[in-house]
Amino acid sequence: MTSRWDALMSSVRVGAPQRRRPDTRLEFEVDHDRIVFSRAFRRLQDKTQVHPFAENDHVRRRLMHSIEAGSVGRSLGRRVGLALAEEGHTTATAAEVGQVVQNACIVHDIGNPPFGHSGEAAIRDWFRGPEADRLGVFEGCSALQTSDLQIFEGNAHGLRVVTRLENYSNAGGMRLTAATLGAFLKYPWSSADLRAEGGKFGFFESERGVVEAFMGECGVAIQGDAWARHPLVYLVEAADDVCYALADLEDGVELGVLGFDRVEALLLEFIEDKVAYGAARDEGRALELLRSAALRSVIPALAEHFMRCREEMEAGGAVAPLLDGCAHGSTFRAAQALAEQEVFSHPRKVYAEIGAFQILSDLLSCYIGAVLESRRADGSARSARSVHLLRLMGNAAPTDQMDDPTAIRRVVDHLAGMTDGYAARVHQRIMGSRQR
Repeated sequence: MTSRWDALMSSVRVGAPQRRRPDTRLEFEVDHDRIVFSRAFRRLQDKTQVHPFAENDHVRRRLMHSIEAGSVGRSLGRRVGLALAEEGHTTATAAEVGQVVQNACIVHDIGNPPFGHSGEAAIRDWFRGPEADRLGVFEGCSALQTSDLQIFEGNAHGLRVVTRLENYSNAGGMRLTAATLGAFLKYPWSSADLRAEGGKFGFFESERGVVEAFMGECGVAIQGDAWARHPLVYLVEAADDVCYALADLEDGVELGVLGFDRVEALLLEFIEDKVAYGAARDEGRALELLRSAALRSVIPALAEHFMRCREEMEAGGAVAPLLDGCAHGSTFRAAQALAEQEVFSHPRKVYAEIGAFQILSDLLSCYIGAVLESRRADGSARSARSVHLLRLMGNAAPTDQMDDPTAIRRVVDHLAGMTDGYAARVHQRIMGSRQR
């Protein structure tokens, strides 16, 4: 009989024919390799983590954050996997559980548009603004299609990338295992089922069918109008939160936004042997030691707290983030609060974000305007500018067979896939040619 956790660790590939192939890799290692060799993952090297257009090479981009979160997630998953096996809950190995959590961590930001959360907000604002109404964007859209555009969410777009856009386009995407996809789906509800105004959601209506497939394969319970969370989501969330907290402080010092002494005093709370630490007075090396000490303290505490909450998670209960209940969680929350107060509101960051808003707003107006004009006019009435803009999209341009909502979504897919640098260069060339 299949145990609860053996179902949660399903290696069935979603959207793919099920067949055995000669391969020495674990099925979950295949997932990892498909993710890291994908173009979407590679583009994270030039996507904002926190600081748009940062010129300091030591400041993290979205790719490095994903790799660091994956490293922490793997350690968390292995500890939990070992505990689950020792208690007889699963036949999966600790390495397999660790690999699934690592997979979900490295892919968790793959749907972020250029300029990070500022990019998400820029896309949402454009679709809620007067330009979208002027162009008649929603004339052929259903209420659900309109909702998906006006509440653009990087998490939901990430699921679209891995299950539809990458590798086998519209035929399963990366064709990852059900366990990896379940651990990835942090918010198992759609924009139509939002739990709070301005809240996050995990998938667009266009991907509801694939969510039903992998959540069903994992045996995840349905709670009201949505699913419960896959238990491993809590480890992915914890790894992301920990790396965010540490990275925000470290990058803040690197950029001169935060003083080293303030960060040192906060993170010294993780360290018992402060005499040994005192020998490292180089700030860069000191930050590395502080980060390492924090991780050594918090990873075991998070894994232990997960096991205390395991039964409630399995039953689909509403469990608070692991950091809220584990030892050292309060120190990490203090670190997040410091970053929120000092780093996120710094004028350097705010100016860059305003520029990011302008770039994406202009690109949306140009590309969606061109697409809708080309679809509502005969060939002789199409402007040369619109024809050129569609040519710039290459294979990503909508086809004549698509309806308007699908064509508009195709443009959003194209823009969301851009890197920061590419979006800025395209904007400069397009808008520059208009201004001359």
